Amino acid sequence: MIPPQLLLAGIVLAVVLGVVLLYSIISVFLPENTDQKNETLADRANEILPPRTIFGEVDRGFTKVVRDSFWGLTNDGAILWMFLVGGLSAVGALVLDNDLLTVGFAFIIGMFLTYLFFLFSGQRRRRAIQEQLPDGCYQLARGLRAGLPLPEAMRQTSSFAPAPLATVLEKCSQSMSLGLAAPGVMKRSADDVKLTDYDQFASVVALNSQHGGDLPRLLDRLAESIRGRNQFRSYFRSITTLGRISAFFVALGAPVALLIYYLFQRELFNGFWNSDRGYSIFWAAVILEIVGIVWILLLLRKQNEL
Repeated sequence: MIPPQLLLAGIVLAVVLGVVLLYSIISVFLPENTDQKNETLADRANEILPPRTIFGEVDRGFTKVVRDSFWGLTNDGAILWMFLVGGLSAVGALVLDNDLLTVGFAFIIGMFLTYLFFLFSGQRRRRAIQEQLPDGCYQLARGLRAGLPLPEAMRQTSSFAPAPLATVLEKCSQSMSLGLAAPGVMKRSADDVKLTDYDQFASVVALNSQHGGDLPRLLDRLAESIRGRNQFRSYFRSITTLGRISAFFVALGAPVALLIYYLFQRELFNGFWNSDRGYSIFWAAVILEIVGIVWILLLLRKQNEL
């Protein structure tokens, strides 16, 4: 006979996977909302204007986190992944311990860890822009030398550059075409990207629009200096790879040891788990493990920003 907790875990897992599968099937038949030709001026202004309510601020912040993670997910897809990981964590907790409080904590922790994964994946978009920026500057300089105005040169560059740099330049081109001043457009773009080298690019374009000068030559020099810094960053990451791998295995050691005890030393595991002190120590270890992982990711994030 199947144990009740395994049966309930199977039902929960089937429901979670069924919801994800149903959403995937429905999304295939839904019309895509990526057609920018049907966007109105109010739709474009919503991305610039500050949110009016706290819910709008939370929604815009979550949208930015998902977009910066650069996994190609929408808000709905990211929320589904959070529910999926939370559901799988809850199923695992239900199999190990038939306690609703533990299952609820496991569900919340799974969703929180998924959100942290999206949050710390935000470096992927900035790193991609960092790598694409030199070629984008060279292409923009060639367009300006061909006699194109700045908005049209940015639009042409966005058609050659890959994402996400193409999306950033396309938004800048659209804003300038609507009549907005180049300094304000570049400042908002730099605030969105939050990248030091892109700040320099935005400053060069903004100053040139106000005071004039040989912008193609400045862009060529800027692209050369950015490429040199990119090469230095690649060298820095290569010599610090061993430290990152060591931190990963140190963080993985405690969960692997717990799994080994659960599979091969069940008596020791049950004695530890069924005692009140062992139960408290377990959750304290889980919290400290999460804090340690977050701390290591923060340190690595600071290194990636060098």
